[in-house]
Amino acid sequence: MRKIKVLAICILVLAIIYFAVASLSFKTYQNLVSIFDYYGMSQELWKNETANTVKTLWFAIILFSILGVIVSINSIGIFLAKKWARKFWLVTILILLIIHLLRFAVDFIWLMVFDVEIPYLVLLIRLAEVVIIGFLTIISWRFLRKESVKILFNQTQSNI
Repeated sequence: MRKIKVLAICILVLAIIYFAVASLSFKTYQNLVSIFDYYGMSQELWKNETANTVKTLWFAIILFSILGVIVSINSIGIFLAKKWARKFWLVTILILLIIHLLRFAVDFIWLMVFDVEIPYLVLLIRLAEVVIIGFLTIISWRFLRKESVKILFNQTQSNI
């Protein structure tokens, strides 16, 4: 049961990271707005000039907020050893792996194919995301699919 709690705490840390990224994206958006307001630029003008940046920031705010909520729910369910949470987390972690692989692939393609200047640090961060989520995926799938662990989730379900 202790390993289940440790996994739940790791999942909760991931949720906190997603909320932090969403907050950072929102703060970046606020800073962008305040800079243009400081220089007296109208909203129509700066929104046209920075449309892609604004869209990307809002996409990040929404995506990472939703991921944070979903991962938080998973964390609570795993901590309480709910049967639904085990299955839900296994599906969720696969979706997270796909999302992070896509983020890495898109940035890599932009850099290599379209020759868009993306700092290599961004690619390293994306690669670190894939490695961390991949590691968590492997651990989750190996651990949560064991029969002894499934029994623990089934026992807590029948006790309620």
